[in-house]
Amino acid sequence: MHKTPGQGVGAGRIGRPKSNTTHEIEETYAGYIIRPRGGATLSIVIPQMIAGFLGSIFAMLSLFSLMLPSNVAVTDVLAIKIAAALVMAVLGGFLLWYATRGTAVQVHVDKRMGEVREVITNRTGRNTIIANYGFDAVGGVHLDRSKSRDGQAVLVMRRRNSSITVPVTAGSEEDLIELRDRMGRDLLLSGTREHRRNDLRMQAQNSTKMPLVA
Repeated sequence: MHKTPGQGVGAGRIGRPKSNTTHEIEETYAGYIIRPRGGATLSIVIPQMIAGFLGSIFAMLSLFSLMLPSNVAVTDVLAIKIAAALVMAVLGGFLLWYATRGTAVQVHVDKRMGEVREVITNRTGRNTIIANYGFDAVGGVHLDRSKSRDGQAVLVMRRRNSSITVPVTAGSEEDLIELRDRMGRDLLLSGTREHRRNDLRMQAQNSTKMPLVA
């Protein structure tokens, strides 16, 4: 998992986001961003609340353990106190980081870089990239009705040469068909061209390595 200080795909926005009841599409100079609408589910909010509570406790315990006086002035005891404080500080910091991260995954389609990124934006506006896929790694974009809920379908990307799918957004089929067709054009056509270029590059390299026959 890695972070980026930027705000998303490209250096700026162009036009207003196109939105519906389930998601919005924001155009950028390099591509577009697909953002889910609506509040986060309890399965995400509750763990983050618990993590924030536990993280605060560990952070305070780490501080108090160093402030409490020790009756035994032994180097080993002091080392144990410092080690315990560091462990609690690291654990508290991780829990607090998890508690402040975002609750919804955005999908950034970057046509300039030729990749799709799954991004979470935390409460301070900083982006965390949790996964990225090159266009040539995507084998299809389709509606998965087996994962539908409340009468909604789920738009997914399928990894090339596998049955693994990555969810993009959920919504009514009417709203998702246009987005499916657009992503299919952007990802599959560009990915196919890139895949062919890689094949030609590999063939050229292999031909130069073939020994000459006298």
